[in-house]
Amino acid sequence: MVGMVERAYLEFGPIAPQQWLELDLTIGQLKVLVFLLAEVKARMGVLASALGVSMPTATSVMDRLVERGLVLREADPSDRRLVVCRLSQAGRDVTERLWRLKQERLRSMLKRMTVPQLRLVAQAMEAILEVALPDGCEAPLPAGASMSTRAVPTPPRRTPHYSNHSPSA
Repeated sequence: MVGMVERAYLEFGPIAPQQWLELDLTIGQLKVLVFLLAEVKARMGVLASALGVSMPTATSVMDRLVERGLVLREADPSDRRLVVCRLSQAGRDVTERLWRLKQERLRSMLKRMTVPQLRLVAQAMEAILEVALPDGCEAPLPAGASMSTRAVPTPPRRTPHYSNHSPSA
């Protein structure tokens, strides 16, 4: 079973290799963009922790993304001494384009499936989500979406995430 899941993951994995290569971004930079797409805004300390890197490494990655116009640095509204980062419109465009490419690939695969196969996949995904999420939590779905629809949800949007740990600039 694990082998089948890994194989499916590998098939889903490459969104569109050519489009990834055309971006001329490092894996670390892509991780930051995807993280910010989901988190909306984050302090540097939160980003470093999420990426599992040091503050200087996170700052270096962020410097390059800011230079390319993909990320904006702003004063934290709750403490102007701190900095929060968020996607610029160009950064949002890049990440949303990659998300759409992934959706198109998934839709293409789903269109080739029969209705009974689609029902089976939906049941399997519900079972996976049930055990993957903490007790009492539900997977967020966009308004009007349901697990039984064939539509693929848009990228997740969360409220800004700020660390409760010691502040990081």
